[in-house]
Amino acid sequence: MTPTAIRQVILDALEESLSISKNSSIRPRMHDPAADIRFDELEFDSLSAAEISMKIEDETGYVLDLGDFLAFPSVKALAEHIASRGDGGDE
Repeated sequence: MTPTAIRQVILDALEESLSISKNSSIRPRMHDPAADIRFDELEFDSLSAAEISMKIEDETGYVLDLGDFLAFPSVKALAEHIASRGDGGDE
């Protein structure tokens, strides 16, 4: 998958898990391909992170470690990391 396609998978998982539609400051940026969203802006807990991780894995095949949200702290950084793996699997 391309970073752009993976970005959309991440955004869909975030939107579904966090009800971002209610957050007016982030919602418009989700639909702007040039915008990036940092995970710390979203203030999600570990349970939400696990749910988001499972949704991303279901769509991409990449086994996301919860630490990846810290190591790759934005939607763009995480999408590029997953795309660079290329194998869709865990390490």
